[in-house]
Amino acid sequence: PGAQVVYGITYGNRGSVVAQGVQISDTLPAGFNYVGAYPAPDSVSPVLVWEVGELAAQSDTATLVVTATVPSTAAGSRTYSNTVQMYGDSPELDTWNNQAKAATWIGTKSYLPLVIRPE
Repeated sequence: PGAQVVYGITYGNRGSVVAQGVQISDTLPAGFNYVGAYPAPDSVSPVLVWEVGELAAQSDTATLVVTATVPSTAAGSRTYSNTVQMYGDSPELDTWNNQAKAATWIGTKSYLPLVIRPE
């Protein structure tokens, strides 16, 4: 709780046709505070959105980097989900790979004292 997390979002176009009107959205886990991203998104509230535009067929991958702060009140031993979606104007046969989720586990470690009893 209170620490920063960094998410890397890698995307590209593996298809054989140009993808047009491509947008990428990132929904941070509830309570996480957006710190920054590279490159900066076109919109940040309430969902981060990048207007990618056109992606060439068989394009190389690119990466977006997002930094957020975990709320200091985050419950320990809990997993938070970050959801990313990619969509566009072009018709697409395979959409199964247009969404991803990252699980972020937040917890604290407790160290108990070691007690040795004499024999």
